[in-house]
Amino acid sequence: MMGEVVGMAAAVCKEHKANPRQVYTHFLPHLQALMLQGVGNADLPNNQNYNEGWVLEQPPRLDSKHVDQEQDE
Repeated sequence: MMGEVVGMAAAVCKEHKANPRQVYTHFLPHLQALMLQGVGNADLPNNQNYNEGWVLEQPPRLDSKHVDQEQDE
């Protein structure tokens, strides 16, 4: 979320040729409107339901080795 707001503030800076401090002092309503609108395509379905409280029966198997481990193969 924070990265999105920073990106929106940067867009306001570019659009109004302002510095970051001026976003707060002069263009805060514009930034707040962008924050309410959000980013991305609002017509897409919500696919952010990956953490709904279920538990894995077995943890996932990781076949790769950590980059710090030696590759013996």
